[in-house]
Amino acid sequence: MHTQFSRSQSLTNYLTLEEMVSELEKFAPLELAESWDNVGLLVEPSTPRLITKALMVNDLTESVLEQAIESSVELIISFHSPICSPLTKITQRNWRERIISRCIEQKIALYSPHTAWHVVEKGVNDEMCSLINVGQRGYTVKPIVPHPSNPLKRGSGRLIQYEEDLHLEYFIEQVQNLFDLKHVQIAMGLGHHPTTNIKTVALCAGSRSSVLKNIHADLYITGEMSHHDILDAVHQRTSVILLNHTISERLFVQKLGRDFNQMFASKRISTRIMLDKQHDKEPLVTH
Repeated sequence: MHTQFSRSQSLTNYLTLEEMVSELEKFAPLELAESWDNVGLLVEPSTPRLITKALMVNDLTESVLEQAIESSVELIISFHSPICSPLTKITQRNWRERIISRCIEQKIALYSPHTAWHVVEKGVNDEMCSLINVGQRGYTVKPIVPHPSNPLKRGSGRLIQYEEDLHLEYFIEQVQNLFDLKHVQIAMGLGHHPTTNIKTVALCAGSRSSVLKNIHADLYITGEMSHHDILDAVHQRTSVILLNHTISERLFVQKLGRDFNQMFASKRISTRIMLDKQHDKEPLVTH
């Protein structure tokens, strides 16, 4: 990454792109991401610009990009990468290519952290744990797949062990209330019912059935799972609660945007992170 700016040269307290990326990676180093994931700075403008405004979203769609352009942001932080597989061309034939093309035209930088934010301590999975366990005491949390850099705090998914039993209906109500959902999808494990005692919960935001598969727990909580993985869970006497993919991640992305703004303000940094709740939303709705 190149830049012509430095803190001493800047007449403002706005961050350069390089400094902004550094702040993001202080929170979650890219080496935490899964090996298959495409993370980091994906689009870097040829002309260096100070970052006065950045937009943080779950998914960079065309409607989100329009809002970013209208708001004159210099950087988009998209939790999910819009470049999921190698691009062999950049044309106007599909929406992902059009997004990259327009980012380049508009000189908007694009950054994606994805699984680095899943794995890191106080990332999306820890935030799910905190939300679900609001007001609860007497439980322990550990990664399901520990990361070697910090096996006790970092890793994929989280396994929660409770000292006292909680009913299944408690978790159903927590998920509905905290994620503001009228409906959730529930698969009851064999022999389970709303007042079944739950001692262990395995959770993983997004769509990471491979993380939960064959993990012994009374309950799985995740964004989405395949039909056959749900059947496997049910037959091992594990109930499943599904929130939908991005719903399980979105509150964390919004919270992190606010946290960064508070941190920048405390350091007298003028760069601000915007959120777009109108256009960046769950594509699936229940009628």
